[in-house]
Amino acid sequence: MTSQSRFITAMLTSALLARLPLAAQGPATSPRGAQELAKGWVALAGGRAGEAERASDALLKATPRDHDALALKVRARLAGRGVSAALDTYEAWLPTVRQREDVFLLETIATGLLESLASSADLSVRARALEILSAIGDSNAMARLNAMAASGETAQGDAALARLGDAAAVKRLAGRVKNGGARDVSDAIDALRDGDVKTAAGVIAGALDPSRPLPTKMAAARALGQLGDASRVPQLKEALKDPDPPVRVMAAAALARLGDDSAADLMRTYANSPVGDLRLIAVEAGAAGNPTGPWVGVATGVLQDPDPLVRLRAAELLLQHAADPGAAGEVFAQALGDTNPAMRYAAAQRLDHLPAAALERDMATLRRLLRDASPLVQIEAAGGLLRVAGALP
Repeated sequence: MTSQSRFITAMLTSALLARLPLAAQGPATSPRGAQELAKGWVALAGGRAGEAERASDALLKATPRDHDALALKVRARLAGRGVSAALDTYEAWLPTVRQREDVFLLETIATGLLESLASSADLSVRARALEILSAIGDSNAMARLNAMAASGETAQGDAALARLGDAAAVKRLAGRVKNGGARDVSDAIDALRDGDVKTAAGVIAGALDPSRPLPTKMAAARALGQLGDASRVPQLKEALKDPDPPVRVMAAAALARLGDDSAADLMRTYANSPVGDLRLIAVEAGAAGNPTGPWVGVATGVLQDPDPLVRLRAAELLLQHAADPGAAGEVFAQALGDTNPAMRYAAAQRLDHLPAAALERDMATLRRLLRDASPLVQIEAAGGLLRVAGALP
């Protein structure tokens, strides 16, 4: 059953039971109103979105704050007119109640957006939308994602499945890393890291071979630090001798994460570097679980870096771990509103790294991003809203 079918079934059942409470907003629907609401959900379940919308409009005319009637209208508009129309309805209603954002309704709109983009001709858009739908329990989306990966039409299907913990996809990605040779397989390594696939640490360590491409070696060092496998310390120590300086930087940072002090002198050098990116690398290892440590001052200083991507990384780190992130929220919001679409996407990709509480502080920005020109930005905004709603971890 798709998420849309489950939603309509649940709402229809609720209406037929003469109103189970759906949210704190709005007055209770009258018995007669509950009957009309039930008729509207029946119409929607039967594919008559226009009839369902008319039923919701009649109820809202009588009781403009009726949350259940608005839920029906939002779903009817999703089915009949699309995501933009549903969002218009929500945003027109919100000022009338003068209350905080309604995550229940936004969850509905975000899910509708993902269901729409899951049929995109763009394979990267389709894979990411299906991944998030699968993560919230849509079995049909998971089946489609498996079919996409099995067809071999894109490596992104396997990456998405690995992040969802699929063993077959993990095996295929590990094989790509192992047999990568002169090819850049950093995307496969990143997917295994993002999926926290600790069993892949051995294969990833093999990608530190000096003959492998620079992006592959950098991704391997970074992944080993984040996967937390201390048995890989010897390979990382060897990587401190790599001919490529960026690999040595990543290996030093990974060793620090693993509690090994072999590169302690290097890390102290990086912490005092005039290069903001290096200062962030030096303090990242000690940020988790240390919300008021000295790293906060270092990362806060990097919020002024001339490179917008470095500023974004500093903001992300502070929002993730600092007790008081200071100006980080503003820096992050500026990146999400940047006129450069690449910058907006870079920021949107980091939304799923932030605590739900940080996302909840700026729901208006997430709503705005649902209308972004880039479908990939829209998807990440939808994922952020689902996390605030508790549908995603």
